[in-house]
This record gives sequence, C-alpha cells and structure tokens, in this order.
Amino acid sequence: MLESDGGQAMPNQNPQSEQNRPQPFADAAFDLVAIAASAGGLKALTEVLSNLPVDFPAAIVIVQHLDPRHRSLMAEILSRRTLLQVKQAQEGDCLNPGIVYIAPPNRHLLLTLLASRATRILSSRGLL
Repeated sequence: MLESDGGQAMPNQNPQSEQNRPQPFADAAFDLVAIAASAGGLKALTEVLSNLPVDFPAAIVIVQHLDPRHRSLMAEILSRRTLLQVKQAQEGDCLNPGIVYIAPPNRHLLLTLLASRATRILSSRGLL
C-alpha cells in the first residue's frame, strides 16, 4: 500500500495533482517492481533476477511465502545469482533503484511516500 506522510491514499483529484507526483527514478518506466512468489518460487525468482542488468533503473520488492520458523537465506542465495544488490528489507529502508528488497519470513511490507518524494519501508508487519 502506498501512502502519503499523513497516512492518506493519494488519489489523482485534478490536473494540478500531477505536479505533486513523486519524481521517478531517472530513466525508469516504473519506480518499483513488486514480485510475489509461493514457497517454491526460488527458481523463478532466480531466473528473473539473473537476467537484469546491474544498472536496473527501478527498486524491486519481493514477498515470498517463507517458513517463519527458520531464518531466511533468501537474500544471500539470490545475491549469488544476480548482479543486483539483494537485502532483507528492514523498517526505515529507503527504496533505491537497482536494489532488491526481500520481505522477512512471515511478513508483508507496507511502503510509504515521504514528503521528500522518496519511498521507504514503513513496516514489515507480521501475518496473522
């Protein structure tokens, strides 16, 4: 969910609101690529990430069903198979192009749009 600093969704109410849109990452059609995968998605994730260039112009967020009883090695495994930086997402991370953010096990991610027009991870909330 993308929110403004005030926690309100940012609807496009009028043409002037286009002026208030966040500036996109340079040369990117999209600022963010979100990928969801089931527990068996490692092979597909590896295939996608291994074919992306080191200067990929958007941030990538991956949410995969992972066993909450075990520490995740997903970031380490994927970082050996791609030129991109891969890290487990943490609350407060600012999204940057060319970086892959992995949701921690048994978590989903909530993103927020800051007044500075940066996007950061607001929280990684546990699943019920």
